[in-house]
Amino acid sequence: NTRVRNQQRDGAMVVDGNQGSAPNYHPNSFGSASTIAATAGEKPLQLVGYTGRFDAYKSHPNDDFEQAGKLFSEVMSEEDREHLIQNIVGHLKNARRSIQERQLAHFF
Repeated sequence: NTRVRNQQRDGAMVVDGNQGSAPNYHPNSFGSASTIAATAGEKPLQLVGYTGRFDAYKSHPNDDFEQAGKLFSEVMSEEDREHLIQNIVGHLKNARRSIQERQLAHFF
């Protein structure tokens, strides 16, 4: 049998262990999820531009934090902000310290 490591999870009815507790995202801090080979994507197709796999960080100037910051500071109520903070704390409380610190750095 070949052990599947496809960084995906099945729904609630899965009965085969659902790849255990291994991370299903890449990159991760555990070194257990492999990168997806560049050859796994579709070949580029010329349209007005190109489509295919690309490194979004190198090819697009969007700031991923500005919109989220405005949502938190200008749209959410004080109660909504408190719920969000408690949700983040609840999910990070059992994580390794290095992961907690890395995640908190996104907010500052």
